[in-house]
Amino acid sequence: MERKTFIKCGCAYGLLSLINASGFAGQTNDQQQSEKKHTAQSMSQKQVQEVIKFIETSFDDSVREKIFSQLGYECFHSRSLDGWIVRYVGHVQAFLDWVNVEKKSKYWERLEFNEDRTILSLTGRKVAGCACAYADCLNPPKSLCYYCCKNFQQQLFGMLLGQRVNVEITKAFLLGDDRCDTRIHLM
Repeated sequence: MERKTFIKCGCAYGLLSLINASGFAGQTNDQQQSEKKHTAQSMSQKQVQEVIKFIETSFDDSVREKIFSQLGYECFHSRSLDGWIVRYVGHVQAFLDWVNVEKKSKYWERLEFNEDRTILSLTGRKVAGCACAYADCLNPPKSLCYYCCKNFQQQLFGMLLGQRVNVEITKAFLLGDDRCDTRIHLM
């Protein structure tokens, strides 16, 4: 890695580390007040949004890809979605039925394999906004789609299918569409 890229990534990761260290995800005001002497001040959603917008506008593609991909990884794992999807590992058809037959997915309308089962196409439901809370701001970073959501889905579908996958974002609300569609390429 080039020295300049290393320094840029280090600075940006440092900024992102503030998100986790701040207690942003989960403590109540009472918990925060009782631990005030021992913990850092919590960051608001707006502060986090401004930090990721700063990263979007201040760094080149290679740095943004690393940072936002890590954000997608953290979103998937820190929300314990790995514990949810693991019940479908080895039972892919049950997961497809959960989406296609039972219609239980809040965001997905259809999830179908192509004929030779090398591509899993996800058709999203029509939406009025992005599912990501960090995108709920004026001019949200497109890197939330290009890298964060992409890696989030690569984590999810890779775990479900038990192999590496490459997610291709084909439509996205943040890119001007009324739904978010992807193609999951099995590798």
